[in-house]
Amino acid sequence: MRWYDFGPLWPRQHADRWIAGYALAFFLAYWANVGIRGFFEVIPDFVYLIYLPAFIRVVAVATAGLGGVLGVALGHLLTQLVFKEWAPQVILLTTLAGALAPLAALLLVRKWRSDVEINACPKTLAVFAVLTCFLNVLFRALVWQWTGEATPAPTLPSMGLLLMGNLGGVALGYLVLRSVLLLGRRLSSW
Repeated sequence: MRWYDFGPLWPRQHADRWIAGYALAFFLAYWANVGIRGFFEVIPDFVYLIYLPAFIRVVAVATAGLGGVLGVALGHLLTQLVFKEWAPQVILLTTLAGALAPLAALLLVRKWRSDVEINACPKTLAVFAVLTCFLNVLFRALVWQWTGEATPAPTLPSMGLLLMGNLGGVALGYLVLRSVLLLGRRLSSW
């Protein structure tokens, strides 16, 4: 398999359902983040210590490839339209940044490990998750710097907090998913 061949990472059946499902999951994760923002918000409406949609972004692309990227893009666009009062070009640029980060991470990881599926090896999946979070922060900083919209200045401390929030969201999502799967296994063995 070549590094640019998405092969089995594109959902074989019902791609539209995968895309819609991940878009909805991204929106609901963001909505949950807004609901608990008093506990984890560092820079109001921008930086959270735990950013739950980061987990959805990683899972969507690791399981559905390009379908996951499209789902994340639609979910991101929906969250921007509902929760932000930005100019349309800023909404489109932030949506593009949010979708390009996991796509770029997917391409880089596939270049690095073209022989292994991303979700088949824990080490590869961890590298993909960290790379996705890092690229999301980098692309977001570029958009914030370029647009000049009422966004936080992309300083090193604010970007460090943003990276920490993305990684925290991925870690928390992983722990919750793992706990649910272990509980399901335990209940099914009774």
